[in-house]
Amino acid sequence: MVKAIDLCYASSVYGGSIFQPIGSSDRRGPLRHKRNNLETEIQNLPINYLYGGGFYTLKHVQHSENEVIDSESGAMFSDIFILVESIENLEKMQQIKVISDMSPSDRKQQQPIFMSEISDAMTGYGRVIEYRAYSSDFAQDSCKIERVKEGKFKKGKMDGYARKFTGLKGGNCFVGFFKDGKPDGKLEVIDKDGYIIKQGIYNDSECVKEIEINNYTTRIIKTGKDA
Repeated sequence: MVKAIDLCYASSVYGGSIFQPIGSSDRRGPLRHKRNNLETEIQNLPINYLYGGGFYTLKHVQHSENEVIDSESGAMFSDIFILVESIENLEKMQQIKVISDMSPSDRKQQQPIFMSEISDAMTGYGRVIEYRAYSSDFAQDSCKIERVKEGKFKKGKMDGYARKFTGLKGGNCFVGFFKDGKPDGKLEVIDKDGYIIKQGIYNDSECVKEIEINNYTTRIIKTGKDA
């Protein structure tokens, strides 16, 4: 699946920086034309450093307490890189600062940190790499990346404009608007070759209206130009 994710990042249609416009292989003319406002949103984010705002790197955050890493089925983890405006809960703020300041070697020796413990504070902009690990030393050959999520997050879930790469079918891209981790608003599903599998307006993961999307500057279509 690592190769599939690499192919997604290398795509001339939707790869590279998430700030870039999205294109499509079956469109004549400018290849990448569907713009988004994500970079402007981040530039305008009022970071409150006094209340825990800032950039955090959180490695080896486990998804479920019911999975055992040193087992045949392994366990799901995330590496999180996120810029947050502030963290209201003081206890959460201290916990996250401790995790973020740990060296990689020290982090591996600690008890697992579970996503449920920190998700309430994970609101901001960033990248989440989700992978299944089969060894507690997190050796490279014992970890398999399954998906990468980038963009805006709320309580640990994609919420707003975001992009998700998966290793399914050699590499797929889901790009557009999400709410509570589910497609909600304009969204496209694009295959590894840049061809659109499906596009339209989504509501709670369901495509309620198939329509050609021309930009990602708005969540929904307000006028004909907003499509």
